[in-house]
Amino acid sequence: MEIANVQDAEIGAVMEYLRGHLPGEIGLWKESEVKEKVKDWRMLQQQKTPQQTPAFTPSTPIPYPQPPVDPNPYVHIPTIEDVSKKRNKLKESLRFMPSQEAKDLLEEIIDKESVSILDILLKYV
Repeated sequence: MEIANVQDAEIGAVMEYLRGHLPGEIGLWKESEVKEKVKDWRMLQQQKTPQQTPAFTPSTPIPYPQPPVDPNPYVHIPTIEDVSKKRNKLKESLRFMPSQEAKDLLEEIIDKESVSILDILLKYV
């Protein structure tokens, strides 16, 4: 941002300041109001901390190693079609299942499945 020499690292703080000092949604803000508030923000920053030159300024960016891409990730995201097929299969199975067998099946799920499955069941009972 050119206004008041705002650096990329400061944009989050500037946005937080603007949200607290300009009314309404971002899309309704006037450019002149934003510029004025950014200048106000910069003056506040300068009052809080006196201008200091950083002790170390790297001349070139430090490269970070990129993690290798796993061709077989552990997480499989099913398609809408896959989910729909599974739902239909389960509904069809339940349609013909006797009530006691359904209760036994739920009890087995409760005994053997993870906490996240238990939380789902608790949501509906």
